[in-house]
Amino acid sequence: MKCIILNTKKRPENDLLSDIAEFFWNSGHEVELENNCNCNLNIYDCSISLVNDHFTTHSLFINHIDSLKKHFNSDLKTTKHIVLIFSNKGVFSNAIPYPHQIFNYEKLDKSSLVAFFDWFKKLNLFLKS
Repeated sequence: MKCIILNTKKRPENDLLSDIAEFFWNSGHEVELENNCNCNLNIYDCSISLVNDHFTTHSLFINHIDSLKKHFNSDLKTTKHIVLIFSNKGVFSNAIPYPHQIFNYEKLDKSSLVAFFDWFKKLNLFLKS
């Protein structure tokens, strides 16, 4: 799987993006950061973002799409890829038919990420063998 990681908020806490990128890289995926990305969104299987604010599920995905629009010229409506959004309330995804929260935590920090990655591995989600 080829992933693009977007930094939707330029804040110091976004050191967590490095942890997310490292996890996916170590899980056998290709990972690119937004500033080194290809201009064709269709080459990516997954887009990942970190949103440090409290939003509704719908507005989290709007924020993510707005971030994608800054980097890609393609029609986002025709692009079919997995979205993972790390927010202060948990991890959200469109991997099931409607965007849902797939993992819950009280605060986005390193310990929350470790718990998510452990859960992710336990379920063998998106892991290459």
